[in-house]
Amino acid sequence: MTGETKGEGGAPAAEEAIRPIQVGMKCNITHEIFIDGQMAFRLGEFVFVDDIVPNQSQPEYKYVVMSKELAFRKFQLSDLDLIPAPEPQEYKRKKRPARVWPFIKRHKVLLPSIVVGTAVIVTAAILLAGYGFKWKPEFSPGGKAFTRLASARGNTVALLNNGGYRFLYTKTDKGWTAIQRSSSRLTDVTTTDGGHTWITSGDGQIYFWDGVTFSKQFDTTGLYGMPGDSDSLSAVAATDGDHAWAVGTFLANSTDYQTTQGVVYTFDGKSWRLLVALGPQTQLGAVAAADPTHVWAASKSGEIFFYNGSTWALQTNTQVPITRLCAVDKDHAWAVSSATDKVSGRVFSFQNGKWGQSMEANMVSFLDISATDASHVWAVGSDDAASSTTSSASSQSPTQLKAMWRYDGTQWKNVSGPRGSVMVPAVAVVGPEAVWMCTTDSIYYGSKGL
Repeated sequence: MTGETKGEGGAPAAEEAIRPIQVGMKCNITHEIFIDGQMAFRLGEFVFVDDIVPNQSQPEYKYVVMSKELAFRKFQLSDLDLIPAPEPQEYKRKKRPARVWPFIKRHKVLLPSIVVGTAVIVTAAILLAGYGFKWKPEFSPGGKAFTRLASARGNTVALLNNGGYRFLYTKTDKGWTAIQRSSSRLTDVTTTDGGHTWITSGDGQIYFWDGVTFSKQFDTTGLYGMPGDSDSLSAVAATDGDHAWAVGTFLANSTDYQTTQGVVYTFDGKSWRLLVALGPQTQLGAVAAADPTHVWAASKSGEIFFYNGSTWALQTNTQVPITRLCAVDKDHAWAVSSATDKVSGRVFSFQNGKWGQSMEANMVSFLDISATDASHVWAVGSDDAASSTTSSASSQSPTQLKAMWRYDGTQWKNVSGPRGSVMVPAVAVVGPEAVWMCTTDSIYYGSKGL
């Protein structure tokens, strides 16, 4: 986009001429932009032009920019949508007599101490700031408990369970909206896009939200010829609209836990069916899928099973209770465990074809893990050690403090997160520098760009 402004008397003011938009340029959004009914760009928002590629059907849409509102997806904008940001005015500092260097020359011995001290201060500032992440409270329904989050392709959903309050919530351009109230105890949610969201219940049902209608898609009640009996489903994962998996436990005798069978159901785009029973005495509590031939399921006793598209096999046994799984591709998956009386919470990673312990956090119970790639992983839960030191002696239910850890591809780092003393049951990473997080009473959005 080129053009010019007029100076006094109508003469062109060359120094105010609008610069042509180029790759890497910082620009302002000229008006609010909605895409598929969702806010994508806000008036006056700063964006950077990542590339210039004309759209085949509408060549005027050629400037490729990233939307912070829609999970950092990239879109093509036109000259009418962008205007180059003003260049900063050059500031010339007045020369002053050199004072620092003579001081350093007179105190050479102090130089190492100054360098070390500065490094310590900078490191401490980064830690206190949560590695640059800022947190924005998005929604609080008034003391009710969020338990699960899921996000994909700009679509973010959450589960709320608190007594009789059991809802699916979805994020829209108008904020968080309750979609459906359920009488069942909702256990997990997964989404692939705005038209494919699945929810499992502890009563054996699988619900489906297509962006318009919430319906019961499958019910295990009486499936095995025993009226009234059903599986307890714990987790669900999907890779696209035609491939989803739900795991849980079938109890043949409601009073005898020796009869448990870990069950896996699969969806083929048309219907659900029992895929396999991984028992006996197996209770499946987590599932993750990278694609239809790389699926992992974990038991509450520490076993991790792998599905290659045709058969299931035990891949490892961590010997600790696995609470959640996540995977980004066939070579990278993670599992987290809760703390026990003898073992701290742990993070396990699947790399180079095998599982290994990635991190251990003393007295931390990990409740969820999410990733966008091998270098952007978050694990969250509750810090039981901090809880015990902050609870009063008369408290019947000790305060559970949040625990948040972030992996950058090299090491795990503890993140402070937003203020508050509640635990973090769920997290959904939506981009390299963006994450949704829910505490037991609120939903937060975290980003370095806020």
